[in-house]
Amino acid sequence: MQTRYTSADQWAEAKDGVIPAPYALEEGEQIIDQYLEPVIFHNVNGPDIGVTTCGVIVKDGLYFKDLDNSGELAPYKDWRLSPEQRAEDMVKHLRLDQQAGLVLNTLFNSPVVPTRAEATNAEGKLELGKIYKHHNPGEKPMPGPLPGMTVSIDDSHVLEKHIAAGVYRGDMRCEAGMVALYHNAGTQMLEYEACKGGVAIPYSLHTNPINIGYPDSLGIGAAVIGDGNTDMVYEMAQTDRKMMKAEGLNIMYGPQVDVTSDPRWPRTSGTYGERPDVTSDIAEALVKGYQDGDNGLNEGSVVLTIKHFPGDAPSENGFEPHVPIGQWRIYRTPGSMEKYHLPPFQRAFDHKVSSIMPDYSRIATDGRAVPQTYRGEVTSTEEVPSAYSKELITDLARNKMGFDGYVNSDSGITTVQIYGVENLTEPERYAKAISAGTDVIGGNTDPENIVKAVEDGLLPKADLDRASYNRLLSLFRTKRVDNPYLDPDKADQARVDNFDGAKKKAYEANQKAVVLVKNHEKLLPLAKSQKVCIVTFKGVDSGFAQMAQAMGAGLGNTDEDAALRKTLTEAFEKKGYTVVATPEEADVLYLHVWPISNGLVFNQYAMPVIEMGEIVTDERERNKSQKKTGNKVTVVTLKDVEKIKELADAIHARGGKVVGTCVVCNPWLLDKLEPYCDALTIQYTVSAVALNNALNAQVDVISGDFAPTGKLSLTMVSDPAVIAITEQEMLTDIITCKRNNINAIRTSHYPNQTRFYELCDERGILVWQDFMFACSVYPAEGAWLENVRLEAEDNIRRLRNHPSIAVWCGNNECNEAWFGWGWNTRYAKQGHPEWDRIIGDQLRRQYYEVLPEAVAACSPGTPYHPSSPWSRHEGTSENSEGDTHFWKVWHSRAPIADYNATRSRFFSEYGFQSFPEYASVLRFAPEERDWDIESEVMMAHQRGGDFANMRIRQYLEDEYWPARDFRTFLYMSHVLQGDAIKTAIEAHRRDKPYCWGSLFWQHNDCWPVASWASRDWYGRWKAQHYFARPAFDDILVSPLAEGNTLNVRLVSDRRKTVRGKLRITVMDMDGALLSENTRSLTVAPNASRNVYSADISGLLHGCARNRAIVVAEFTTDGRRYANIGYFVSQKELELPEADIRWSVGPAADGYEITLSSDRFVRAVWLALDGDEHFEDNYFDLVPGVSKTVRVATTLSRSEFDRLLRITHLQQTR
Repeated sequence: MQTRYTSADQWAEAKDGVIPAPYALEEGEQIIDQYLEPVIFHNVNGPDIGVTTCGVIVKDGLYFKDLDNSGELAPYKDWRLSPEQRAEDMVKHLRLDQQAGLVLNTLFNSPVVPTRAEATNAEGKLELGKIYKHHNPGEKPMPGPLPGMTVSIDDSHVLEKHIAAGVYRGDMRCEAGMVALYHNAGTQMLEYEACKGGVAIPYSLHTNPINIGYPDSLGIGAAVIGDGNTDMVYEMAQTDRKMMKAEGLNIMYGPQVDVTSDPRWPRTSGTYGERPDVTSDIAEALVKGYQDGDNGLNEGSVVLTIKHFPGDAPSENGFEPHVPIGQWRIYRTPGSMEKYHLPPFQRAFDHKVSSIMPDYSRIATDGRAVPQTYRGEVTSTEEVPSAYSKELITDLARNKMGFDGYVNSDSGITTVQIYGVENLTEPERYAKAISAGTDVIGGNTDPENIVKAVEDGLLPKADLDRASYNRLLSLFRTKRVDNPYLDPDKADQARVDNFDGAKKKAYEANQKAVVLVKNHEKLLPLAKSQKVCIVTFKGVDSGFAQMAQAMGAGLGNTDEDAALRKTLTEAFEKKGYTVVATPEEADVLYLHVWPISNGLVFNQYAMPVIEMGEIVTDERERNKSQKKTGNKVTVVTLKDVEKIKELADAIHARGGKVVGTCVVCNPWLLDKLEPYCDALTIQYTVSAVALNNALNAQVDVISGDFAPTGKLSLTMVSDPAVIAITEQEMLTDIITCKRNNINAIRTSHYPNQTRFYELCDERGILVWQDFMFACSVYPAEGAWLENVRLEAEDNIRRLRNHPSIAVWCGNNECNEAWFGWGWNTRYAKQGHPEWDRIIGDQLRRQYYEVLPEAVAACSPGTPYHPSSPWSRHEGTSENSEGDTHFWKVWHSRAPIADYNATRSRFFSEYGFQSFPEYASVLRFAPEERDWDIESEVMMAHQRGGDFANMRIRQYLEDEYWPARDFRTFLYMSHVLQGDAIKTAIEAHRRDKPYCWGSLFWQHNDCWPVASWASRDWYGRWKAQHYFARPAFDDILVSPLAEGNTLNVRLVSDRRKTVRGKLRITVMDMDGALLSENTRSLTVAPNASRNVYSADISGLLHGCARNRAIVVAEFTTDGRRYANIGYFVSQKELELPEADIRWSVGPAADGYEITLSSDRFVRAVWLALDGDEHFEDNYFDLVPGVSKTVRVATTLSRSEFDRLLRITHLQQTR
């Protein structure tokens, strides 16, 4: 090696010209033969220039790196120009093979030895081969965890393949100075390209987040929620940034800002929890901390690659998408991507984050998922991983959300995560991903396929140029091109100054991350005079944990139990406790419980479970698909779990206490632990560097040396009963339906528990059973259609002996969507008319051949209905035949009165929304700032989309009047919904025998939300629930003002002739009688008959219509059926001020309350804000007529009187 100079001092007087490179290879030498100390040239008011085999251009006394050794000052070499100008020009000078290597990075990079001492030979010189592994042609490469990956990274990847980046995997095990040398060695090799007709590009080291003693991500979330700010996060990022920059870790593969939404998902541990707002705040703090501000990249920045866009958490059944078993992303709720998963990314984009990593998974567009929109437009429809999706990367992230950085795919997307692109060659996959907007492909070492994609015309050169430009732009913005070399001494010092200096802050953060979830009888803080016995429990690590952790999944540390107990023993003894060996000697039993998920990234063979213990479950096709193999496997998330109860019972029997700590990487079910603990804390941190901090912080809280402030970043379930659908819940649903005279339920799923159908059998409830297809088109051919047939036959056989099954229905709204919503012509408009024919044929085969044949074969005699709504195959539903979904009221904003004007043979779906009642809303919106229907919380708890809250308000103002406050609004929304559905039911029943069915949507909710339901998530009954009972009763007397005529119709569902007395009373609001008519009459079986008509003016005798009501009563067989009608709309009613008198007396299981008023009172609502259900509610009080209502409750009389709240419509103006 020729050494021309080792210092820039001799060139201090140079003005113009070219300074040769300090080193030059002699014949037979290679650039990898020795480590070259870079020579640094200092510019006054300009960047340093660092070189080894590049020369230096001098112009006007300024130094410029001659990046191609041409001697010409091209724009990309001129540091006086903008990063954008330099990057654009450099792209033009790169060879194609260099461009291909620039957009790749290797995956497993670490120095050969961890210390500089080990890398230094006897002569005191650094050996390059001990820094960066030399290529050995005879050595067999070590395969990576997935096909196409290699763990054996050596200098051939840089020298021969020109790959300009790698992912560092050494954590804190290597000296900082050694990491800096590794970075320098890569840069030295790449710089030599300037001597071979290429351009010198700096080497880049990526790294996954490296814990520097702070809590793991979930713990960060818990601490931030407790603090109420992200100051700690910003400080941590600033500290970490300084160390990373000094040692050449210029790019972070993180943070992971996925918002967890499935408790089984194994990468939950890498998130900050389940709250989008908290994750967004943390993302902002991390961008500002790592990028050294929020104005994009600068010289002090570490490039952040936030992941996994657009949010990887909605995984199918909790499986992880590194392997095909977890390839699908399922959004089951409208708007969930925009409201739940995208906010952290949007916040990061707003603060100019520099890079994103798309997720592996692909969006499902079939019936399993709900289409997702962003600002009213569908986000994506192509079922490919996100790195291949132009819709997500370019259209959504860049064009709509404003992302301005480069896109770095996760590792292996062209060899393993090829979901939906299996039929493409590898060059075609590269072409598709890069053209979609991905700029860097992670983990691959085959640049030749990119070269081939360009040369074969698969990948437009302009797209590769764009990717190269975006990658280079980050190098120029961080000022790493002119002098990429690092000083290893400064790297070591930076770690000392920052890592050691941050130890106190890191420890304080671990204290803040401790969450105290139980402290029975204020056991904690624990008196330090106590004798403590420590018992540890842990799950089984399958052996894949270390590799999975290297890829970013948090699965726990593999420390031996003895080491764990030793650390805990020292922590307790340091506080003054006496640690004893056996529970029999102890006053307090301390249980440290560390469950480990079976949801491993590279070994997925069973659905991830969140129960503690040994769980027998179904085996799936390992890593391949979620198809069950037919075998059972045992998953051990926690060994010896049964001993927890035994130990706790024994020490409790002796008067001792139990304190527990649960390690949480997933939201475990706590039923095997929490009931047996007198106090329980949560530990989120398992990373080796921070584990001692985390354990000692737990003991700080237990001893009282630190008052806990952390809040749960994940919802924890203390008992599976909380989330289980029990027979009692099903029974309650069926009983309330039956009680409210509902005799048919339409369901679109197959409840796993056949008890649902047994209860319907027993209670006389008919079931309209939909097959599980809705609002979509399906690929109904081949193996998929055969699977549909098998699934249908299996469920028909399972349920066919239940007499409650009245009809099987092929789908919900698929036929209507195809023929009525324009779906059957949309592909022709896009230039693919053959798709319309193909999909139309698939629809016909699925719903008109396969499913009816299955019903006929497996349950002959049971009716089959092809679709709902449906009249005929080749067309939309019509009111004259078949069934109807009527949504002009609500979706089309037609007035409620339109229910009276619309006819159908069978109304199988219609509905109207309301909010939960106030006591329910407080459960998910306890803060007064959220008591607004347009608040973020209330908008998030809305089932029907962004418009729906305002739709309720508009209807309320159109049909009634504006609510005076939030609580009143909730109540009025109930009355509005109840009146709407009452109007519809009565209209449908009056139209008998033309109309023979009325099924309103919907009975119950699956989460706390504003919706069409009669009962809210917490089981509280709305007005709709109460109004359905008289509207669906076996006899309905229904008064209706039509123009100038009052008509009263009597509807009977009885199977025998009905004889009775009809009484029509018209009175004013003060109870003055205006007219009265009584007559005897007969109604035929199962019939509807108009039994009274009269001119309204003749009934009112001068009273204004808005001041009068009509009470229609029919009495038969000693039973009275009554209904109240009005002569004007609700908005026009002149409701008087009213004073309700009430008294309370004892009744079986509770009380009865009797109410009366001298004036008409509309919609009286009785509430105790508990779970009690009054036997009637939201009723009208007729002047002078008392109303008695019973309620079952365990409240004392004084508590009942104190809590009873009476609300009516007159109070709302």
